[in-house]
Amino acid sequence: MATKTSTRAVDRSDAEHSLDSSKVLTECCQQGTACRFQLVHSGYSAPAIFVAILAQGIELQISSDEMGEPLLPQAICCISFPYRTTFCAFLGCIVDVRQPKSKVRRVIVSVPQQLTTTNLRQSFRVPIIQHSGLETVVRTADNQQFVVDTHDIAQAGLEIEFAEGDPPRLSVGQSLSVELRFRGEVVQRTGDVRRIQGNRCGLLFGQNPDDGDHQQAARMNGIMLSLQQMWLKSRLK
Repeated sequence: MATKTSTRAVDRSDAEHSLDSSKVLTECCQQGTACRFQLVHSGYSAPAIFVAILAQGIELQISSDEMGEPLLPQAICCISFPYRTTFCAFLGCIVDVRQPKSKVRRVIVSVPQQLTTTNLRQSFRVPIIQHSGLETVVRTADNQQFVVDTHDIAQAGLEIEFAEGDPPRLSVGQSLSVELRFRGEVVQRTGDVRRIQGNRCGLLFGQNPDDGDHQQAARMNGIMLSLQQMWLKSRLK
């Protein structure tokens, strides 16, 4: 018998994007959808794949190059994944861990009663929660450097806030160098100023990207996925 986990009652915005969790997870298993597996108690995170829905729960496969953290039954984990135009997450309890000869770990996770969802349109901005660990540094053309707070981030840009009394003189259309640091990953992008309001500034990432920028954008998407998972997990509490 599968162990059930529950989340808080969805609010109106969640209800607008409500999904049949059983249907969604079945489809993900049939298609071998990629997901992100994270242990709540340690923050350990690894890419995984949906494999099957069994009597005990949902089976996930974690690749052999992600073997650094012991996975123990009864540990609470957060699973996040894209589904069509929606990003989904749920909390589950590890029911069983299997390690075949191929060294690919198979983890059985309890079946959730519901999913927490959010829109995955390109325009959707991931809110940055407090103590996320994201560090953002911007540099102007004359090499002034500022450590700023990031309020939200999207594939197309981000909104930042300069420290009180420390904002540079900016103008709409001006280009800034943006450096994002997260869990040892460093990503560099170029953002054009699109909106200025007090100490806040909205940036739009390069409109004419080259191959190097495409690579940076792909790496940034990995950071965004982790940040979005952290935000969704904070909503599940």
